[in-house]
Amino acid sequence: MPWKYSDPKSIVYHRKWKKENADKVREYAKRSYRKHIETARERGRRFGERRVQLHRDAVQALGGKCVRCEITDIRVLGLNHINGDGWKDRKEKKTDQIYREVVAGTRSDLEVRCFNCNRIHAFERKLFAINKKPRITESTPEKALNEIHIT
Repeated sequence: MPWKYSDPKSIVYHRKWKKENADKVREYAKRSYRKHIETARERGRRFGERRVQLHRDAVQALGGKCVRCEITDIRVLGLNHINGDGWKDRKEKKTDQIYREVVAGTRSDLEVRCFNCNRIHAFERKLFAINKKPRITESTPEKALNEIHIT
C-alpha cells in the first residue's frame, strides 16, 4: 500500500523525522533548488506577470483612475477601503483574492486611489497620526504595555 501523508501516525512520524534530520532536509532542498533553478525562476516570473495583470484588471473594474485626482497611471494606483477597515480584509484574505472579488464584481466597499491620495485620505480620516510618539502613563512595565497612549 502506498504511503499516505493524511494518516495521523505518518504525519507525526514525518514531522519528528524532519525535525531530527533538519540538515538532510536542508541539503536536499538546496540540491533540488540548484537542479531546478530555471524552472523556479520561470514560475516566479509567470506568477509576477499574473499578479500584475490581476491588479490591472481590478483597477479597471473600478474605473481605472483615482477618485480624487483622476490620475490613470497604473503604477501608482491601488485599492482603498472606503470604510477604512482594510486591516480586517488583509487579516482574512490575500491580496490576489481581493483583486479576484473586485474583478468578479462582488465588492462594493473599494475604490481606486493613487498612493498620494490614499495617504492624504488616511490622514484626513485620522487613521494614523504623523510624528507622534507613544507616551507611557504608568511607571510599572506590566501596566505600561497595556496603557500606551498616542498624544
